[in-house]
Amino acid sequence: MLDQMICMKKQIFFSVCLYLVLFPVNCKSENLFTPYRIFFGLKQQVTNLYSTISLEERGFNQSEYNNFPDYSVYVNPERIPTGLTAICFKNRSDHSNYVFAGAGFDGNACRQKDGQVYGYDAYPEPPEFSFASLEFAPYYFLWRFGLNFSLINRKLHFTVVDYPEKNEEYVVILNSTSFSVPVFLNLGDKQLGKDGAFSMRLGLGPNFTYISQFDLESESLYERQVDAVSGLTLLFDISFLYTVLKLENTTYQVQMAHPKFKNDLIYVNANDSYLGFFYYF
Repeated sequence: MLDQMICMKKQIFFSVCLYLVLFPVNCKSENLFTPYRIFFGLKQQVTNLYSTISLEERGFNQSEYNNFPDYSVYVNPERIPTGLTAICFKNRSDHSNYVFAGAGFDGNACRQKDGQVYGYDAYPEPPEFSFASLEFAPYYFLWRFGLNFSLINRKLHFTVVDYPEKNEEYVVILNSTSFSVPVFLNLGDKQLGKDGAFSMRLGLGPNFTYISQFDLESESLYERQVDAVSGLTLLFDISFLYTVLKLENTTYQVQMAHPKFKNDLIYVNANDSYLGFFYYF
C-alpha cells in the first residue's frame, strides 16, 4: 500500500511538471504562481511517526508491544502502514481532547512499563493561533478539476520512547516546510470562496518538504538531519462566508544516517486541522 502511494505521488508530480512545461503561458495567465489567500485562526497538529526497523530488531515481540491487559485502547497493527512499526511518544498533550470535529487523534497506548502506560502512537499539539498556511491561485485544467500550490510550516518538540531499541528515549525537534501541489475536485465556487461563496474540495498530490531541523538527542547520542524530500498530501476543505474548515494530511520520509539507527527511514505522518478564516489578497 505504501509503495503504491509513493508510486502514485511520483506519477502525479511528473504529470504536473510536464503540464507546466508544455503550457507555461496558460499557467501564467491564470496567476498560478501568485499568492492567493492566507489562513488565520486555530490550527491543530497531530503527528505520527513510523520506522522501517522491525519490532524484533527493536527488542519486542508483537503481543508485548501493542496488546497488554487492563487497557482497552492500544496500538492496532492494522492501522500501521505495511512494513513499518510505530514510533511512540512519551506523553500525550494535556490538550488532547481539543480535536476539531471529534476526529479523535489523541493517541493509543503502546505498552506497559512498571505497571503504567508507556508511550502513545500519536502526538496532538494543542490548538493554537496560526497564519502559517499560504495558498496560491487555483488553476483549472478540466471542468472542476484544478490544482494550486500551498506552503505549510510545522515545528514540533517531543520525546519518543522505545526507539530505536526497547527502553531508549530521545528528545526530538522537527522543523519542516512543505510545498504541496494538490490536484483537487471542487464542488462549489471555483474561486475557493473568495467572495464568501460556498466552496468544497477534495485534493491529492505531491509535496516537496524542506527539513531544516530533525534532531534526535539523548545523553549519549546526538543526530541531526537537514534534507529536502518528497511526499504525498491529501486535503479536504469547506469554505463559506470566508470561514474555513480544512483537514490536511502530509506524509514524507526522512533517511537516518547514524549507525545507531541502522539506516532507518522514518515516515512522518502529519495531520493538520484548521478552523478559522481566509484573507484573500
